Amino acid sequence: GHHLTGGGAEKGLEKFDRVKEQNKPPADPSIKSIWVGGMGMGVGQQWETLIKDAFYAYGEVVGVKTVAGSRPFAFVDFATREAASLAANAVNVRVGGCEVNTRWAYKNNNQ
Repeated sequence: GHHLTGGGAEKGLEKFDRVKEQNKPPADPSIKSIWVGGMGMGVGQQWETLIKDAFYAYGEVVGVKTVAGSRPFAFVDFATREAASLAANAVNVRVGGCEVNTRWAYKNNNQ
């Protein structure tokens, strides 16, 4: 796993920038969702509200789905693709005091 340790913050940021560059929008124009990770362990009901509040800065949020586990994450659905694009490429997004990572959500239609 990748653990954040003190002192290496600068290196981590460089890596994060490179990750962002590869964050290409999905080809499917109907996708208006992003993936959100890096949230704290205590993902509960309040997270959906916190996420919605945090991401309303980028545009209207129409849905939030949180997935609990050892590394909880969430999907955020926006009303417009523009809003999703802004959010997917955002940096320093904070949800409930945690800095979260965002990227485009891809549909898995591999059947």
